Amino acid sequence: MIEFAKIYGEWNNYYGNHTYQKLINAACYYGYNFDELTHDSLEDVKATLVVYNALKKKLPPYEWMSTQLLNKEKEVIFESDDVTEVIDKAKELFGQCERNMINNHIKSGLNFEHFIC
Repeated sequence: MIEFAKIYGEWNNYYGNHTYQKLINAACYYGYNFDELTHDSLEDVKATLVVYNALKKKLPPYEWMSTQLLNKEKEVIFESDDVTEVIDKAKELFGQCERNMINNHIKSGLNFEHFIC
């Protein structure tokens, strides 16, 4: 993930280089929509292929319209148009999501994504 770390741009002052990112961050950055749980071998392969092809083609980041972080009761607890901010907020609030699902929905004619943690 060295190549993606440079694109993502999170600098680590201690090590003096860009911080490696998890596959979910890279895949979401390029708009991959996880169908199942993360760390499922087939989902990991599909996500890896999306990231590989995006890096090879030098694609820009996927433009998410809106991303919502929901609790198990499906109440919105955080929203941003930057999926990486939502991933970071999920890490801050929950450590790591038990279920990290991204679902497409239509709301008032707009597409949006959400995580259920």
